[in-house]
Amino acid sequence: MELISIAIRNYRIHKDTTVVFDPKVTVVGGPNESGKSTLVEALHRILFLRAKTGGKLHAEMLPKASAGRPEVELRFRVGACAWLAEKHFGGAAGGSFRLSSDKGESLSDEAAEMRLSALLGGIDMAAGKGAKAALELCWPHLLIRQGDSHQSPEGASKAAASDLLKRLQEEGGAAVLTSAKDELVAQYFAAEAAGLFVSSGKPKAGSSLKVAEDAVEAAEHVCEQARKKTSALEGAVGRFHAAERDIRDLEASLLEMEERIESLQKKLTSGKALEERVAEQREVSKRAEATYLELRGRIEQMIQLENEISAIEATLAPSQAKVAEAKQASDTCEHLLEGKEKARVAVAEAAEQSARRVDWLRARAELLRAADAMESLKKTREIVDALTREQKAKREALLTLPPVSEAELECLRTLQGTIDRTESALEAMAADLEWTEGEGAVLLAGQVLKQGEVVRLTEATELRVNDELTVRLRPGGGEALAKVRLSNADARRAMTAKLTDLEVADLEAAAATLEKRKNLESAMEHLSQRIEEKAGETFAGRIAAAEEKYTLAKATLKRREQGAEPTLSAASLDQVLDALQKAEDALADLRAKEKIAQHEVEQLRARHERERQAWVDASDVQHTRASELASKRGRWGAWVDAEGDAETRAKRLKAAKAASAEESAKATNMEATLARLQLDQVREDLGRLQQSSHQCREKLTQARNERSAAKALLERDGSEDPAAELEKAEGALALARERHQREADQAGAVALLAELFNEEKSRMAAAHSAPLVQRINHYLSAVFGPEGGVQLALGPEGMQGITLARTEAGAFGFDELSHGAREQVATAVRLATAELLAADHEGRLPIVFDDAFTHTDAERLEGVLTMLNRAAQRGLQVIILTCHPKAFHTLPSRTASLR
Repeated sequence: MELISIAIRNYRIHKDTTVVFDPKVTVVGGPNESGKSTLVEALHRILFLRAKTGGKLHAEMLPKASAGRPEVELRFRVGACAWLAEKHFGGAAGGSFRLSSDKGESLSDEAAEMRLSALLGGIDMAAGKGAKAALELCWPHLLIRQGDSHQSPEGASKAAASDLLKRLQEEGGAAVLTSAKDELVAQYFAAEAAGLFVSSGKPKAGSSLKVAEDAVEAAEHVCEQARKKTSALEGAVGRFHAAERDIRDLEASLLEMEERIESLQKKLTSGKALEERVAEQREVSKRAEATYLELRGRIEQMIQLENEISAIEATLAPSQAKVAEAKQASDTCEHLLEGKEKARVAVAEAAEQSARRVDWLRARAELLRAADAMESLKKTREIVDALTREQKAKREALLTLPPVSEAELECLRTLQGTIDRTESALEAMAADLEWTEGEGAVLLAGQVLKQGEVVRLTEATELRVNDELTVRLRPGGGEALAKVRLSNADARRAMTAKLTDLEVADLEAAAATLEKRKNLESAMEHLSQRIEEKAGETFAGRIAAAEEKYTLAKATLKRREQGAEPTLSAASLDQVLDALQKAEDALADLRAKEKIAQHEVEQLRARHERERQAWVDASDVQHTRASELASKRGRWGAWVDAEGDAETRAKRLKAAKAASAEESAKATNMEATLARLQLDQVREDLGRLQQSSHQCREKLTQARNERSAAKALLERDGSEDPAAELEKAEGALALARERHQREADQAGAVALLAELFNEEKSRMAAAHSAPLVQRINHYLSAVFGPEGGVQLALGPEGMQGITLARTEAGAFGFDELSHGAREQVATAVRLATAELLAADHEGRLPIVFDDAFTHTDAERLEGVLTMLNRAAQRGLQVIILTCHPKAFHTLPSRTASLR
């Protein structure tokens, strides 16, 4: 079966859509919400859903923006015969179906549904309440809907399982099952195993194996209780004697530790008293040292201050001479600056007078330029006004012509061409009728026919002779003649309507009118260009700007006359510009002299500022040193009064140093005595012994409790012979284990036989599915290379356990794969399945992928395209609907676009 084309009208969002399919690969592109999935749905439903289907399925197909009836037309080929299926989905009462072939076969409604079912391989058409569920079972392996490309194909294979088994057997595959007797034996052992074990492999409740296993557990429990009782009594005797020994040892150790703790506590008390005395001596030593250091620091500061006073006294005399020298240099520079400043002011005043003359001359020249510009614009305005009047006259002439455009004329020519073609066709197909001789009345279509008159017949017409003979004349051509006649009438009506709208008599008048309009429009365009060249869009603004510029220039000249001496009042523009150039040269010369004078003044001013600042800085330094000397002399006198002379200070310092050394030696001796006591060691030993003593008391309490408990257990037990009871329980356990082993061996044999039959069945099934696996792996090699392949079993219920095995990575179940790998494996399985099943459909089957391969990366997608191309070369018709048609540009295909 091969799809040729599909046309959809009034189906959901499709108002009128047609897609033509390539015999090998078709890519239908379109953005989201463009109707790709709806196209797949319409294709599926025309094939498998009865036209007279109402309810929810019919409501889903209704258009959203119109009231039309959903219609789907599908052209397809089966073998050498092409078919046209036309389904109108009008609900249970209004639906209709017509099926016709190019061999002349034509069927309607129920007969058409049955014929289509036969063409599809005997599939029942879906209808009634279960229609939606039935549709899901119709070719699910060939129609991969949106979002299903990464789903396992196992479920979809159920619908085609019987056909696949049949095709594989025809290709020489082994039978799935062995003989009937083998199957009965396998069923027997499977039933026996099911009676002995649950699905997890554990014994089944109530089975002989489970009873034996429970008996073993009960005997083990009795034996364990006997062992525990015997062991408990033996342990109690041992624990009693051990507790007695522990109590004696712990009491002796506790006495020894308490004596040692008392000795350490006494030593620690005396050490703490010594620590307090050492701390007090340390404080005394620190205070003596601080007193010595403080006295030594004050004496050192006095020596430093004395040296600083001597240094300042040595620099005062030279500093005074430098101050006088700086004052003389500052005064000299100030006198020179006054002379240079007077010369600069004289040059600046002369330059200012020259600048006022230059400004006046510039204003005079600007006024003359503005006057010339106004005169030129007035002449241009006269030319523009004349051109504008001519343009207006041509515009008025254009408005009187009919509104004929190039598009309208082309439309008239198209209609005239249609009329000419249809009339030629009518001329060729019509029949001529002429009454040559005879008597009586002849009526043609109710009108009297005159003898010798020739009438051309283009449709069926009644001829009546003498009210006795009636003849119905039909010209040749059939439906084609009727269509040509209808086209001729439509074209003439359209032609008349168009000529009326355009207010012209015929095609020649329309062409002449258009030519006149073009000539007028060209002349107007030429006038517009001339007006634009002369005036431009801002002509009025230019005139206003020129007038404003003239007024401004006049006012500016008047202001400039207040500060300058007016000359050349009646001179021309060239004379004024010549005078302006001379004035500007004189001004430039004065400005240059002014700049030189200004530079000389600034240099002298900077020099004077430096000289003055040097004098101020020298004076400040002299004053600062004198103040500093007076301050230091005051501090020196105060310290001498407080600390005494040099001899007194030396004696005080020596005495403070001796006192600090003596107190430090006392502290050192006391610290050595304290270190020999090792108080940290004493505290550590005391803590360790106290912790050991506490633990020893706890152990002693536990030993006494253990002794009491063991004594109570021995006094409480009343057994006569615990060892005999244990021996009896062990014998019963041995018997129970022996019986359980026999049952386990027998059950294991049954389970092994059932497993062997299942393994053989699986092996046969694997051999049966080998042709399918080989095809799948041929497709997959395009993506995973020769090292990648699938493993699967095929039974009456379809495919089972699809596994992808790769040499390096190992084997993975379908659900363990990534979404992309699932897409690729599922695609290979579906292509191989379709290839096998195509043999039952004249070697051709379509397979549709709706928005598939969305999880496949760019590198793997190239391999997928190779798979699809291989499928097309092997006879499959691949149809792809996608939001990204560019991704398939390397795949040889026909492309269609939905918008």
